[in-house]
Amino acid sequence: SSGDEREYGKAVSKRISPKEPTVVAENKEPAEFWAALGGKGAYSNLKEPEVGFHPARLFQCSNAKGYFYVEEVFDFDQEDLIEDDVMILDTYREVF
Repeated sequence: SSGDEREYGKAVSKRISPKEPTVVAENKEPAEFWAALGGKGAYSNLKEPEVGFHPARLFQCSNAKGYFYVEEVFDFDQEDLIEDDVMILDTYREVF
C-alpha cells in the first residue's frame, strides 16, 4: 500500500474504533492475525484465466417506490446516470 492509503486507513480506523491502529507490513503479520482468520495459507501464484468479452451492465438502486429495488438499465449511456439514486456499473472485472 502507498503512504496515502495507510494514512487513509488510519483515519478510517479512528472513526470506527477508539483503539490506536497498528500498521503491519505485508508478510510481517503476527501469528494472532492469521489465527483469527483460520490460519495462513500459501499465496496463489495462478494467473487469471483469459475470459471472453462481457458487456458492461448498469444497475439502478432506488427507494423511489417506497421500498428498495434494483433494476438493470439496458442500452445505457451517460444520460442514464441518475444522481438521486445509487448506480452500479459492472464491467465484469470491476464494479463501480
